[in-house]
Amino acid sequence: MNNTKSPQQSNHQDQPTINTRAGRRQRDPLDYNHPYDSMRRYAELLALRHDCGRTRHSYYRAMRVLHEHFVADPATLGEDQFRDYILHVKTRKGWKPNTIRQTVACARIFFIEMLGRPEWKVFSQICTRDHEALPAVLTREQVTLLLRSIRLRRYRIPVKLIYCAGLRLSECLSLTVDDILGEERKLMVRDGKGNKDRMVPLGREMVEDLRSYWKFHRHPVLIFPNAGRGPCSPDKLAARMAPGGLPDALVLLAAPGRPGPQGTRHSRRHGPHAAAQFRHAPHRSGCEPAHGAGPARTQAGQDDHGLSPPHPPQRAGQPGIGGEDDPGAAPLTTQPDAVAPRVIGVLRRFLPEYLRSRPSLTPVQWRAIRAITQCRTPALGGHHYACGPCKEEVFAFHSCNHKACPQCGREATREWVERELAKRVNAPYFMVTFTLPSELRGLFFGPMAKAAYDIFFAAAAQAFQDCLSNPKWLGAATSGFTAILHTWNQQLLFHPHLHVIVPAAGINPLGRVIVGKSDKFLVHIPALQACFRHQFRVRLKALDWKADPAVWRTGWGVNIQPFGTGVAAIKYLGAYVCRTAIADSRILASDTESVTFQWKNRAKGDRIETSTIPGVEFVRRYLRHVLPRKMHAVRYYGFCHPAAKAKRERIAFQTGMPLLLGAPASSEADDPAPPPACPRCRKPMTLVRALKAHRSFMPWPMCAPPNKAPPKCSPVLRSS
Repeated sequence: MNNTKSPQQSNHQDQPTINTRAGRRQRDPLDYNHPYDSMRRYAELLALRHDCGRTRHSYYRAMRVLHEHFVADPATLGEDQFRDYILHVKTRKGWKPNTIRQTVACARIFFIEMLGRPEWKVFSQICTRDHEALPAVLTREQVTLLLRSIRLRRYRIPVKLIYCAGLRLSECLSLTVDDILGEERKLMVRDGKGNKDRMVPLGREMVEDLRSYWKFHRHPVLIFPNAGRGPCSPDKLAARMAPGGLPDALVLLAAPGRPGPQGTRHSRRHGPHAAAQFRHAPHRSGCEPAHGAGPARTQAGQDDHGLSPPHPPQRAGQPGIGGEDDPGAAPLTTQPDAVAPRVIGVLRRFLPEYLRSRPSLTPVQWRAIRAITQCRTPALGGHHYACGPCKEEVFAFHSCNHKACPQCGREATREWVERELAKRVNAPYFMVTFTLPSELRGLFFGPMAKAAYDIFFAAAAQAFQDCLSNPKWLGAATSGFTAILHTWNQQLLFHPHLHVIVPAAGINPLGRVIVGKSDKFLVHIPALQACFRHQFRVRLKALDWKADPAVWRTGWGVNIQPFGTGVAAIKYLGAYVCRTAIADSRILASDTESVTFQWKNRAKGDRIETSTIPGVEFVRRYLRHVLPRKMHAVRYYGFCHPAAKAKRERIAFQTGMPLLLGAPASSEADDPAPPPACPRCRKPMTLVRALKAHRSFMPWPMCAPPNKAPPKCSPVLRSS
């Protein structure tokens, strides 16, 4: 009895579909695989009684849950068994009153009308009562307050449309792009109550809200896709918004002191009209019946005033594709979202304003801007998948795979961490950090930035190799380590430094494998500082670059921290190998002007603090960390280099690590990627077509990247 499912949870994947609407499955009970003859007769009786396929499907499903509970023909059940079943689902399973009433109604048809058992008294004994209040009647001021209280735009826009157009929830969530006639300011509601079509007028403000909402997700079919927070993910792009999320969001607004429509979940979802819950009828909320088969649907590209086609032409002054936390992606008439903003949404929101100031950007920064604005959008192309059983469609758009893009790099990060963990040797690990004085940071601005970074890597690597080869410490003629470049601090300010992961192991001049004696000490820090400073100065002189002589008399930051087996160090640095700067979890809030994020104050014991900066400044800081072209932020030295596999395996084997013999196991990357699973029935989907990249997409044509690289010159540093 513990396996009882509610009728809403029961699914049958072997049944054909009928009358499929956008994102909704409906089945005719006559086509079901009937386990018993009584269920077949019941399906025929429902076909005679009810014309609506959804009602027949719901009633048949409720009886199917009953016979699955008893694993028996429902025609053989007695009155006491049915009473125990209702008591079980009411007290143990916690079914809602509406679900119990539906089960009782379909059971009355089955047992009394079909089987002829009028003597059953159990139906008159069952009483269910909703514990929630009846629908509230609100004034226009309360409606305005209600809409302002809904902070998420993906809920606020549907509620506003339901109020303005008098729609049912299912009608609202099933709307497609072609149902909006923007030039005529009308809405075509298809397959409404009684499977009839009707035309509904819309106000100018409502049309603008729908247009701006579509511009940030740009779904080719649906107006309200299941996008979640931020831009649409490929696995949920084509799924219709979950019908339970919007009513539950309204329930949260019905707390004391906050006006909002109350009532049962069924009444909120399937009420005659949501607008009937309000005291005053909204302006232009009347319905115009459709004549004949209804007006012809809007052709893509022919209606400039309606919703744009899946690949719309960009016009001057229009930003590109934004995220849900990106009200800057299009002009809004409602309040911006401020719940769980993401880095990609913040960047897409403030990039237009930042570019209007005409900053001096390098070609690689322009390339990063294009990647951020076009990632996972029709601009890069993708694939169109469809599910045969449930007619679900998914549009999976390609990622840009740019390091500066905050929503890419997760898979590459995972692969890098796994690869580095497999390369470990059985020796104490340390993480060494090299930091340059602030007077030398001007080297990394300008056309010679890549050469400056190369000097930074070469000086740190040579100094470290010299210290590790000293017999007083490790004494390894062949050592190995991995250097990773970071250019930011916790506040996103420019702060170039190198993190070096090094095992205390190597090969001495006699060819023997040696391991460090202590897991707390590697080399003498003052000696490493002096050697690093000397190597950096020698390389600057070799290129005839000049710097303030005072910088060579200051302290250079070198820190050594033990990390045990090295697992924690690899995982910590792996988060930034294929990504950059800041994670979504650090963004606390974002509005139309500023961004608030948290950061660790290292000077006060890693105390968590918050900073609020203008959005344009946030974009400027973020783009500052875009590395020059063909710049490698991760470099391998010694036996940690991929080409030194034989030496690394020898050191790993002689230090106690197991040696794997034979051919390596085939990786998952060699196998073809399986097709995505359907978000509804979880069955594999079929590839319908490949979507071509929309290369003509330009987010802000008013600013163009430079065609020529600036001339090379030798930097001259002077202290201010």
